[in-house]
Amino acid sequence: MKKLLLAGAALLAVSACSQKAAEEADSAAPAATEAVEASTDAASLEGSPPDIGQSVAPGVAFDFSYDFSLAENRIAEAQEAHAALCGKLGLSRCRVTGLTFNKEAGGRIEASTSFKLDPAIALTFGRDATAIVERAEGKLESSRANGEDVGSQIVAGDQSADALKADIRKIEAQLAIPKLSATAKAELTAELRDLKAQLTRLKATRSDQVESLANTPMVFTYQPSTSAMQTGLMAGSVSLAAVATTMAYLLGLFGPFVLLAGLIYGGWRLFGGRKVKAVE
Repeated sequence: MKKLLLAGAALLAVSACSQKAAEEADSAAPAATEAVEASTDAASLEGSPPDIGQSVAPGVAFDFSYDFSLAENRIAEAQEAHAALCGKLGLSRCRVTGLTFNKEAGGRIEASTSFKLDPAIALTFGRDATAIVERAEGKLESSRANGEDVGSQIVAGDQSADALKADIRKIEAQLAIPKLSATAKAELTAELRDLKAQLTRLKATRSDQVESLANTPMVFTYQPSTSAMQTGLMAGSVSLAAVATTMAYLLGLFGPFVLLAGLIYGGWRLFGGRKVKAVE
């Protein structure tokens, strides 16, 4: 009976230990996953433009550009993945506005993809796109961000438009005066036409400015990465060129003197030797 009780107690202890170990493993798994995701995010953040948030930059229109390098045979794959990433966001938040893929006669590839993005997700999209390139064994070579205070320009443009509208109303009132002379009428009509043209230009500019605030342009360029062997060959060719240049410089600098010394020595051997023999 005692043996049965001891065996039962041992089984309970082993079961408890196993359950505890399983719980510890389950709790450690999310932590490990978070660590991997954090390292991936950190890699994607390296070299990316800063995310300052829209709340501290109201009315500022941004545009971004990223330069990627990766293996030539994976450039088209990266472009397709970036377009797919944009497609998942929907046309209201992301759309492709341009794409180039040029393979030159020598085999070199130059490519680019352009996007228009919801400003709220632009930087996140850029970092996700960088992560795609890194998974394809490529890297972000450089990135640029430009911001312009379009909001202040819109306010200034609206003030100018209000002033133009006031001037237009005044001229229209003057043109409505009875028995206005033909000369005055012609002058006022020309001035009215000029003011309306200025107002039309202001409206077009305002439309472009509002568009720049609503949609953020982003351009990706792709270039072939340079392998270690290619880098070594390029360094070797540069070294050989430097040696050849140095030798040519030295030859040009001391060559005439060496030639002159050779002529003198040859002359001495030729004529000086004959005199020695004659004396003997």
